[in-house]
Amino acid sequence: MEALTDYEHLKDFDYMYNSYIVSKLRAVDIAIETGYSEETVLRWLKRHGISVHMRGRKVKYLYGKPKENWSWYKDGLGWKRTQERQNEIGKRSKEYGDLVLGTLERDGYACTECESTMRLEVHHKKPWIDYPELRFDLGNLTTLCHSCHKRKHIPGL
Repeated sequence: MEALTDYEHLKDFDYMYNSYIVSKLRAVDIAIETGYSEETVLRWLKRHGISVHMRGRKVKYLYGKPKENWSWYKDGLGWKRTQERQNEIGKRSKEYGDLVLGTLERDGYACTECESTMRLEVHHKKPWIDYPELRFDLGNLTTLCHSCHKRKHIPGL
């Protein structure tokens, strides 16, 4: 989809609603698809009265045109982005939510490493992306506090 100077896609309420709410694309994904910045997409979502979710992440707005014109997307990394989005959809499912609650209950709502009860997260012992067959296996999950979870993913902490 090529960017149009008159914001044709962004002005279309149905397109924006279907992309953001129904298809659950993030603002950055719509920006890539349409060729506009994430900030512009967020602005148009608000103009249409579509509630903007931050989905638990810190939003970094892109001012003006994105650096390097999103060439990374065209160079094959777009496939990885699509895979990441498909993986996120699984984490938003009711089945996964029930699994997370089951893990927390099993571990007594405490970190299995340091026994903290603050900022708890569920950790996949074998990575989500590498072991799709173990994604919904309760035995592959453990409860960790934010600090211990960070140490698992960043060596040397």
